[in-house]
Amino acid sequence: MKKITFILYYLITSAVYSQTVVWSDNFDDLDISDWTITNNETSNDGFDWEAQLESNPNIVEEVLRSVSYDLNGDVNLDPDNWAISPSINLSNASGTITLKWKAASPDDSFDNENYSVYIANSSVINDL
Repeated sequence: MKKITFILYYLITSAVYSQTVVWSDNFDDLDISDWTITNNETSNDGFDWEAQLESNPNIVEEVLRSVSYDLNGDVNLDPDNWAISPSINLSNASGTITLKWKAASPDDSFDNENYSVYIANSSVINDL
């Protein structure tokens, strides 16, 4: 009886907590050609979003990264860089829809960085 109860519990729990991933990008191919990358700043510092292998004490994985400080020139860049994902079709999605991502700073001394996430029906920056 204990086996049957455990199996039934497992099946019910799996059904309740199962999730369908509609879209995902972990940047493991380092290809972001399907993303729209825009440098919207007036200073045009030359730094945009880029996919790269990040390896430091906080991260060892492929990431999408934007630089906000030029260590060589000792300059705060104050970027206004945009990374817009490909369109994600949610017309067949139901229930609670969750957006998940990981964020980290490559260096503990740069912990005051900030960014915004927008969910919209357009990829035009002025609309966002």
